[in-house]
Amino acid sequence: MTVNHQNNRYAELASSLANHLKGCLTKDGTKSVSSIALARAEYYSVYTVPWRTETVLDILCSYGLQDRLKDLTVLDTGCGFGGMALYLGLETSASKVIALDVKERRLRVLEGIIHEFELHHISVLQADMHAIPIESKSVDLVIAYETMGYTSPPRDAIFRELYRVLSPDGFIILKEENLLFPLFALSRLPRLSSVFRGAATGVLGKESFAAQGWGKLNLISSFGSKVLLKDAGFKDVQLYSTTTREAKGLLRFLLPSFFVLGRK
Repeated sequence: MTVNHQNNRYAELASSLANHLKGCLTKDGTKSVSSIALARAEYYSVYTVPWRTETVLDILCSYGLQDRLKDLTVLDTGCGFGGMALYLGLETSASKVIALDVKERRLRVLEGIIHEFELHHISVLQADMHAIPIESKSVDLVIAYETMGYTSPPRDAIFRELYRVLSPDGFIILKEENLLFPLFALSRLPRLSSVFRGAATGVLGKESFAAQGWGKLNLISSFGSKVLLKDAGFKDVQLYSTTTREAKGLLRFLLPSFFVLGRK
């Protein structure tokens, strides 16, 4: 996807974001960070952000949310180092962007950019997604981009919390790898026996299957994510692929990755 903007302010700040990120990863002297690891982190957290975010915006537009988030308050959950939140604040018409993550160290990277360039409409929030310290009905759009695979059960509680903070008619968009995709499933076969209970909550969307052990395999499926959104109260829940956009038929359950959208 080619990203064209009149101002392209994110591109102007990308090098500064990369420098802050490198400083964060190398500051801790307790462990060494290889140059390869640094390059991978920089590539994903800085330079792939424009096309990944534009894909989100394109799918939101297909779903019915147009005008590039004009005057909306956006909550970016599991924001990591904040590249997507920064892009949303600079390259869309959102009035406010809240970058949420459980790790303070990552949020400090975005805080450095916010202070350096006086981006007062972007804020950071350290919190667990099971209990988000935001007023009810105060957010217009929730973005969870490759976030749920890093969360622990009960996931149904997370979706109820996201539903709570959304304003009436607010939107949610979720993007994840699909545990049901054959290659992903096969690659994890050696670990399935020890982590099945934790995987079941994502695959089936039913928290009762998880019991106590969610283990190391913690991805969710296209099927399970739809169930979790619907059970939390979301309506008009739709599944999209990154290539064909709206996904229909049996094959939609076997996408390598997927987006799920819903509204309050």
